[in-house]
Amino acid sequence: MCNGSCQNGCVESIDRYYNSIVQCLISASNSCIPVKKFRSKKHWWNDELDDLKNNLIAATTFWRSVGCPRSGAVNDNRLQWKYRYKLAIKQAERNANQAFNEELFEYFSAKDDDAFWQAWRKRYCSSSLKTTSNLNGKQGDVNVCNEFTEEFRTVFQTNTVNSDCIFEEEFLKLTELVSDDTSCPKIDIELCQRCIHKMKLNKSPGFDNVSTEHLLYGGGDLYVHLCLLFNTMVQHCYVPEKFGHGLIVPLLKDKQGNQSRSDMYRGVTLSPTIAKLFEYILMEFYGDQLSSDVRQFGFKKHSGCCHALFTFKETTKYFIKKGSKVYCAFIDASKAFDKVLHNGLFVKLLKRNVSVRFVYILRNWYSKLSASVIWNGVIGPVFPIHCGVRQGGILSPLLFSVYIDDLLNDLHNSGYGVYIGSLFAGVIAYADDICILSCSCYGLQKLLDICSAYGQKWDIRFNPVKSQLMTFGGSNPDNTTVYLDKKVVQWCTKVKYLGLYLIGGADFKIDLTAAKRKYYGCFNTIMSVVGNQVNEIMALHLVKSYCLPQLMYGCEIWPLNSVNIHEIDIIWNNGFRRIFNCCWRESVKPLQFYCRTLPISYLIGERQLLFYRRLLCSDNIVLRTLAGLVRFEMLGIAAKYDIKSIYFSTATVKNAVWSSFVNVVKF
Repeated sequence: MCNGSCQNGCVESIDRYYNSIVQCLISASNSCIPVKKFRSKKHWWNDELDDLKNNLIAATTFWRSVGCPRSGAVNDNRLQWKYRYKLAIKQAERNANQAFNEELFEYFSAKDDDAFWQAWRKRYCSSSLKTTSNLNGKQGDVNVCNEFTEEFRTVFQTNTVNSDCIFEEEFLKLTELVSDDTSCPKIDIELCQRCIHKMKLNKSPGFDNVSTEHLLYGGGDLYVHLCLLFNTMVQHCYVPEKFGHGLIVPLLKDKQGNQSRSDMYRGVTLSPTIAKLFEYILMEFYGDQLSSDVRQFGFKKHSGCCHALFTFKETTKYFIKKGSKVYCAFIDASKAFDKVLHNGLFVKLLKRNVSVRFVYILRNWYSKLSASVIWNGVIGPVFPIHCGVRQGGILSPLLFSVYIDDLLNDLHNSGYGVYIGSLFAGVIAYADDICILSCSCYGLQKLLDICSAYGQKWDIRFNPVKSQLMTFGGSNPDNTTVYLDKKVVQWCTKVKYLGLYLIGGADFKIDLTAAKRKYYGCFNTIMSVVGNQVNEIMALHLVKSYCLPQLMYGCEIWPLNSVNIHEIDIIWNNGFRRIFNCCWRESVKPLQFYCRTLPISYLIGERQLLFYRRLLCSDNIVLRTLAGLVRFEMLGIAAKYDIKSIYFSTATVKNAVWSSFVNVVKF
């Protein structure tokens, strides 16, 4: 490795070294791993059926050559092969179903929700999914691919022409002021292996066809070469040219939508797997330098949608109890991730005193970003990407959080918005989903003006049409107009925020109609396929793993005074009756007891107590402060299960809730 004095030949060697590693991996996998064309045959087809089919064809051909007799030895031979062939098909299908029954639990248990449905549709629904051959009036796969290319080419261009050039000059000035980062982190085999094991399996590879499995099973020699490659890249602040290229796969946003319109599709970018591994390694060294505001709940450990929803719920309830209205603005930023100014991002990183070496690596990487669209096997022309964080990148969510972090600080320092004591709670962010809260329309307008000004400076386009306003603690104002970027934002009575439908009015309420619909859809899909083919315990596991979360999403923050828990209980009990084929009038509590499964009402209590326990241990000051507001509410829930203190362990809660349920079961 070079010791710092980079020459052109040095960076060219990095490209050659990377290409050699990729070629070796592909060559080794091609020579060792058999490849089978997807859905070329039925999944239960085997060589025995091939032989029987060939024998039947031969017998039928001979039968036709002798005049198609309706009796005699020739016809009997043909019929025998025909019956044997049909019987073998039925038996093979039956055996496949039985094998599916035995492997279903293990195969699907290891998958998350998205991967489960992807695997499910791949096996059962792929034949019904057809791609369009007509897009924006253009016919044929090549023309469709070109239309998508033009569509996505415009996505990765800045909202304002040359808006990034201003920050390029500022970046160059800042690099002259900051001192060079002489420290160079060393990447060893142990770190490389640890990062590989963090990567997800069964994911589509990039254009080089290298998948996570290649790296996982590549062996010790591969780890040595990867460490040499990555150390050289870090030392020279250089990444291979192919690290920047991605394949964009257009996916239909809505299956019921118009497939012939390009705006009905969203693009998913497939990046090189080795590039993802390098991002994991960079995260190990520089991830702690990419922190963001405590009111940003997205893409952080021990933080999620429920924490943002809890913050919103308790903040609005706090002011409603004091007799005040809370005016909320739910802001939509158009393609926010795809419109990040590259030089603007680097300027923000340098101003935060992030490692200069890390910034140089990112700058070199982002200068090489390009993409091409793949559609039905046709790959379109390559086009450059001028803005946006890398889609699917491991660092991308953190970089985006840094990009909008100053907006949260500006809102905090404005003096407007709601405060709980001295704690500012006037903005709640989950990635690019931003909610602003104020006790006056005047204050709300001032906060939106700050957002507009920030968007103009940093080329973020907030969409007033998709943004919404809503009031809690009373009705929406009749004669008040609020503007975002000089355009009117509409007042609404129901808003979808982070997956939950919130209903405005005198109190905090939610609408679970969509959650029930999703639950029924998932439940009926599973039962229509596995209904009488799998045993009841496996079917119950599938429903608990992949249907119940649809129904109980966000239950940690459900306002129990406005949610019909009895109705939710009935929905879950009817599911039990359907799985076990019980009489509709029989109680399912004994059945739930023997299946070690709680009714919905008990599950909600358990989850709310465990969620509250996590809030008490959180390092987020906002969450800990708001947790103190619901202390007596949680004590009331805990008392239902004979729990005396709020400082309880997970095992204590689970055992107490289960014991409470057992006491009401009548055998």
